[in-house]
Amino acid sequence: MTRFGKKFCIVLAAALCALTLGYMVMAETSQSKGQWCERQWLTESANFVDRDAPDYMGLLESWKKYREKCQGTVAYEARMALIYYFLDKPTRARDVLRSVENVGSEYDYLRDILAILTEYKEYMLAQKIDESLLRAFKKRFSNYVGKYPESMEGYAQLGAVQMSLGEHESAIISFAAAIEKAPETADLAGLLRNLTVSYSEIGHYQDAYDVAGAAINRRKSVTEDAEFMLALAKAEAGLGMFKEAETTLRVIVTKHPSLREEPDFQATVNFVLEKRKSEIGSE
Repeated sequence: MTRFGKKFCIVLAAALCALTLGYMVMAETSQSKGQWCERQWLTESANFVDRDAPDYMGLLESWKKYREKCQGTVAYEARMALIYYFLDKPTRARDVLRSVENVGSEYDYLRDILAILTEYKEYMLAQKIDESLLRAFKKRFSNYVGKYPESMEGYAQLGAVQMSLGEHESAIISFAAAIEKAPETADLAGLLRNLTVSYSEIGHYQDAYDVAGAAINRRKSVTEDAEFMLALAKAEAGLGMFKEAETTLRVIVTKHPSLREEPDFQATVNFVLEKRKSEIGSE
């Protein structure tokens, strides 16, 4: 896989957190069939996915139990396609989505975004992700948010592409829009993770540091993420917190020893050293 594919895979996974867990806010008396099914999804996905090691096979078997009650709602099919997406079975996902492609529903926005993500997964598995393809996906997600302007998911995925392309200012705007449109029950850890990286990349170190703290408070496992921790170390160094930056680097390289050989790690170490040297020279 190219460097664009690897980076987008990590960023996209973070942006998918809210879509995976889903959210429902409604009155019990006004539930449609699809809304009832989405409520079941909220419970089932939390049971199998809201953990450090998600169990997508377990979620698949559990979700199949709702077929009789939920088939044809589009919500059911979109969630099934999402499970197949994570199981690296895009053909199965595409078949499920095709079964409701001409069905009008309040959940068309889910079906349409899963159609885009499924196509991406096919390219990813074929190791064909490159810059030109990411730009094509950026246009598709941009069109998607134009069609569904209230979609938290759309802005999250658009930001993921922009971030992978190094367009961090635009990514920040997209991630902020996703957070603004998110209901109280949405899982924001992935979006905050991505925001941390983008803020750090453009030198907004205080913003990066603050958002990183919020991400860690929501999901401690984000400290296992090398890119996130390197962004945090850079933010800490940018704020003159050199001991904290060194601790952050020590923690992540202990968890991922091979990271020592990665250019991004070396660049972050050099950044911390240069910042410290600069501060000493100014005293």
